[in-house]
Amino acid sequence: MSLEDVERIMDETQDAVEYQRQIDEMLSGSLTQEDEDAVLSELEAITQVCIILGYISLLWLLSELEAITQVCIILGYISP
Repeated sequence: MSLEDVERIMDETQDAVEYQRQIDEMLSGSLTQEDEDAVLSELEAITQVCIILGYISLLWLLSELEAITQVCIILGYISP
């Protein structure tokens, strides 16, 4: 193992330790009000995207159902 490999591993380990410290701080509730506001804002944005995607999925499903219904009518499987 070269000196560069050892230094790279030490750097990665230090980064991992710092990342774990940040996670520990978040889990311990040491978020500032600004951090908490940012998290809540991001959650609201994600929620809005999920709602929009849900509507898009529903509209797609309804259009597919309409297309299937039309095919069934044409084939005589159901009455108009």
